[in-house]
Amino acid sequence: MRNPRLSAKNERRRRGCTSQAPPALRGLRPLGPPRPRIPAGRARPRRLALPEGPPVSGEELRAREGEGARADGRRASEEGLAGSAAASVPGGGAWRLAYVTDLELPHPLDAAGRDACLRRLSALFLDDACARRGGLGRVTRAVNATGEPFAVKALVLPDDGPGDPARRAEIVRRAFDEEYESQRRLVGLEGFPQLYGRGMVDGKPVIIMEWVEGETLEHAARALAVDDDGRLSPLTAARLGRDLFELLVRMDQKAGGLAHRDLSPANVMVRTRELPLADQAEAGAFDLRIVDFGSSALAQRRETSLTEGFGAPRGATPDYAPPEMLTDDVPQAPHARVSPAVDVYAAASVVYGLACGRPPFDLGAEGEVRSPYRCKTEDAPAPLRTAHDAAPDLAAVLRREPEVAAAAASASDEGLLRAALASADARLGAVILPCLVVDQAARPSAVTVRDGLAALCRDYADLVRRALGGGTPDLAPAGGAPCDGGGVRPPRIPRAR
Repeated sequence: MRNPRLSAKNERRRRGCTSQAPPALRGLRPLGPPRPRIPAGRARPRRLALPEGPPVSGEELRAREGEGARADGRRASEEGLAGSAAASVPGGGAWRLAYVTDLELPHPLDAAGRDACLRRLSALFLDDACARRGGLGRVTRAVNATGEPFAVKALVLPDDGPGDPARRAEIVRRAFDEEYESQRRLVGLEGFPQLYGRGMVDGKPVIIMEWVEGETLEHAARALAVDDDGRLSPLTAARLGRDLFELLVRMDQKAGGLAHRDLSPANVMVRTRELPLADQAEAGAFDLRIVDFGSSALAQRRETSLTEGFGAPRGATPDYAPPEMLTDDVPQAPHARVSPAVDVYAAASVVYGLACGRPPFDLGAEGEVRSPYRCKTEDAPAPLRTAHDAAPDLAAVLRREPEVAAAAASASDEGLLRAALASADARLGAVILPCLVVDQAARPSAVTVRDGLAALCRDYADLVRRALGGGTPDLAPAGGAPCDGGGVRPPRIPRAR
């Protein structure tokens, strides 16, 4: 028999009211927490389906979760990156998706750390519009799913050359592996691009590194020049040289015997991620990075067969390279080319070029028929001619050197001022010219040059003031005791967090 009380209760529930509700509120839903609303375009969450069959152990469940997480990471790389990367390209261009296979990390990690690196690096978007040729390969800017930038250097095989093409390809691949090993020795060292690993992209070997936001020293020098010939203030050149030689000291301490062998303004970058170039110049300290280790070598390791296979020394920009890097005819050249003294010569040539607006030797002079090797072994470097020496209007140069102008404020005669500046600038030549000798054993060490330049940077203003006051500047030898003066040590560039 049907129960009338239950029937009435069910009818009230169907209408949405309770027996306690007054007649005026009947038909209204009771108040309560709002139901979650699902935005338009999104699928409703699926109900959790309990697995059927025997129970699964905890280890197996974690393994399944790991596989699912990796699959989610691959989907995120494909879906999420496609939108974020393409949107950041100037002009609306799309980036090229590249999968990194056979990824090898530069140092061992636990399972969790390795899985995080795989998620971070396995799928990258390459911006082919932001690429340049560098040594043995082509360096392209890339980003991952989170927008983190990287530099991807892909090996470029030579199109032509002497000998068997397969043999040439093998030689270049071996040199590319040596470049990776050289950078691996510098992992974690400030002043060098961070190394993240190597692998294969589209069948080509690649090295994945830090993308350095900034500009090459070659371009930075144009922005910092104080005259139309591209000369920098001697004080600014000394500060750049001090910071460059500091990197050579770190490299020798971290990976003793490693030589870059192709230092030039194109292979030194001023990183501007923390401070713009102008602010670094004003602070008197530069955030430098040495890049492109395609020509590097270890002193204890025999030189790569790339030289043997192509019959000419590898790397070496002639304007800045020492003589031993410009010939293959000297019996001791292979041994000399793997010495850190190679970098001392090249770095000093860079500093010389910054101060004088040209390299130490005019290898492209009209009528010059000698090889760069003969020019550098038969001639002495041209004397330093700084912006102060060459300026027809000294006041115009000093307007771009506020620190030097302040030190020279007491000058009453331009001739006296020129002599005072020349005496301070001579200290720069006393530090870097000994590096440009042919005999490697006679070149000072990177530590000695760094200390000499640091002393000059600290004492430059005092040297000018002393000379204007009638005193004799203390031209201490490179690495010697610095002069007593009022120079202030420049602040350090803030490190990236």
